Amino acid sequence: KDGLDRIELWKHSIMTSILARRIATLVKYPNPERAFLAGLLHDIGKIMFDGKFHEEYKAVISEVKEGRGLIEEMERRFLGMDHAELAGKVLLSWNFPEAIRDAICFQNHELDGILNLKGKDHPLIAICIAANTLAEMLNVSHVGFEEYRSLDSRIVPFINKEGALTPDALCSGLIEEYRDLEGILLMNASSSITWQSPHGVEAPGERLAIVGGHPLASAV
Repeated sequence: KDGLDRIELWKHSIMTSILARRIATLVKYPNPERAFLAGLLHDIGKIMFDGKFHEEYKAVISEVKEGRGLIEEMERRFLGMDHAELAGKVLLSWNFPEAIRDAICFQNHELDGILNLKGKDHPLIAICIAANTLAEMLNVSHVGFEEYRSLDSRIVPFINKEGALTPDALCSGLIEEYRDLEGILLMNASSSITWQSPHGVEAPGERLAIVGGHPLASAV
């Protein structure tokens, strides 16, 4: 399929939001629902681009499929800014809380970049980055052609200071929670996700635990 698959995008966003809330709860972030909302909206800039500049965004997707760069790089090339920047500007005009805007705007930062941001909610930004990457690892992807990008190995230890964030704790009941929320938000517009592990592992907790070198595995 050419262009952006919005159903697949929302599947990815739903999983990201669930993981963000679960991570926030496990690491005792004081507002898990804020993490949930930031996770749900983290890719909203892609929908905005696709709606306003559909043909240009089809070209962006095509370039990424051909392996010519990351999606944010192609967005800047064709549209002058990336989806995170666009979302930040629009959410500001909608009077969204600064913490949620920041979690979306800085979703591609590494830990040093996050900590250099003065007066920001560093844990929330880190939680949303981790949730987004873990959703991609579980093959809940809105594009299907992108390999999940590596996660700064310091992100998980930064938010997991008490060690409560483990694959089993994070993923217990995850499939059921996802399917319930998918049915509500997508009104059963498509079939639920399946876990397509290249290792033949069905349980998402096991899937995360065996990804070689991934910080969620190495940090627990």
